[in-house]
Amino acid sequence: MATAVDVVVLGAGINGCGIARDAARRGFSVVLVDRSDIASGTTAASSRLIHGGLRYLEQFDMALVRESLRERDVLLRIAPHLVKPLQFAVPVYRHSRRSLARIRLGLRIYQLLSSRAALPHPQVLDRADALALEPGLQEQHLLGAGVYWDAQAPFPERLALENAQDAAAHGATIITYANTIRVGAQENGLRRVEIDCQQRTYNFQALFIVNATGPWVDTIAGITPHRRLVAGSRGTHLTVSNWRDGPVKAVYAEALDQRPFFVIPWNQMHLVGTTDIHVNDVETQRHPTAEEVSYLTRSTQQLFPSIWTSGAEIAYAYAGVRPLPDTSHRDAGKVTRRSTVVIHTGDLAGVLTLVGGKLTTYRQVAEQVVDAIAARLNHDARSDTAETPLPGARAPEGVDWRGVPTPAIDRLLSVYGGIAWEVVSKGTAHPALLNMLGNDNRTIAAEVVHAVEREGARSIEDIFLRRTMLGLEPDLGLRHLDSVAAVLDAHTRWKGEDIAAQRAAYLAMAHARQRACTTTGDVESLP
Repeated sequence: MATAVDVVVLGAGINGCGIARDAARRGFSVVLVDRSDIASGTTAASSRLIHGGLRYLEQFDMALVRESLRERDVLLRIAPHLVKPLQFAVPVYRHSRRSLARIRLGLRIYQLLSSRAALPHPQVLDRADALALEPGLQEQHLLGAGVYWDAQAPFPERLALENAQDAAAHGATIITYANTIRVGAQENGLRRVEIDCQQRTYNFQALFIVNATGPWVDTIAGITPHRRLVAGSRGTHLTVSNWRDGPVKAVYAEALDQRPFFVIPWNQMHLVGTTDIHVNDVETQRHPTAEEVSYLTRSTQQLFPSIWTSGAEIAYAYAGVRPLPDTSHRDAGKVTRRSTVVIHTGDLAGVLTLVGGKLTTYRQVAEQVVDAIAARLNHDARSDTAETPLPGARAPEGVDWRGVPTPAIDRLLSVYGGIAWEVVSKGTAHPALLNMLGNDNRTIAAEVVHAVEREGARSIEDIFLRRTMLGLEPDLGLRHLDSVAAVLDAHTRWKGEDIAAQRAAYLAMAHARQRACTTTGDVESLP
């Protein structure tokens, strides 16, 4: 017997999780489903910025800039534990495409479009002040720099997760690691959705299907659009560790070919990116290439000449595919980042497909999607997600921090926010879970158990990359791998043989990320 629901959301990236949260909070019955884990696709492969998009001004897309700036301010309010203000410097050289005068004008417009008075106003620095701000910059031909503020989401994986958690708290059903998802034809205004997952089959009758699968929107059987909607663009990033004199501010500069790229302080390292390479096949072309690694490495050295003599080294590389709208543009960098909600008719009636979008605007896009559904159901409940904090935004109260070292407290608050009290409470009930993982006094064993019991982690990769965030540290968390396996064996229902297999799988994935940056290629071969 099929369960009747209002909305089935396909894809548990940041957009899908945001849609599920908005819909559930308005009282709709919601199912959120993904073939992998929450935030395991494009969301986890982003530049981790919450920004207005300074370069969109050059495309005269004022509406997108204004919307992005407004959403940046919203996220700073509703998720202050996950979204932090970040200062940017834009160095200008004699050969730069943009003059200091042009940067000054752009920053003035940027400030006028922003409503947040709490962030300092932008300014333009002369050469001496620019070098005082970032002494490691290439000095030759430097004219000055623009300085402005935007924001960073160090862990967008957690941002998506908290949206999903809030959706679940309001009645949504969350299904991850679905083996197959079958969507039937519409009958009497409903579509049957069958989901096979872990030797169990779920059957739903849904009024609406939202296809929020990002770069995979054109491949979902049963609701495949009649024309191609998405053209994928791969973005590769490098993480640089041990860069002792690296930039203390985020630097937005021109790469070797004058495309924009970032060098961003992140997670005790620096994040360098990104590329914008058209791809035809998401599954086979969503990994970093040697050419991209070379391109980013050389672009960074051009900007910071002493980087590779200062002890810095590339820790690992990652890449993802952006779901850009399919257009006639050959240059992916010129394709709009604006999202589009396609409301299908005819044999696809009841299906909504989300095309494009960016991390910054996920909440507004979710509101737009659910508004469209609500209008068709004559449902007058309004979205409250712009005012309602995410679960971790609430300050933890009554937490017994005894036995938890200060570095661990700081890390718990930066990763979990107010949810940290749930993690620590497991240690209060089971003192062994307050033991440290490793010798750095930063990670407690309770985080592993919390990831499994409260946050739906189904694999060691889930635990490392999308729950505890240990897998994003310079060594990809490998120093903790055996300790995590031991905690899983002692304190969860996971079987020993499954833990061993998961350990091996994670080790292979980590080594692949590390190997991705050990070879170099010729930047001239990049499109």
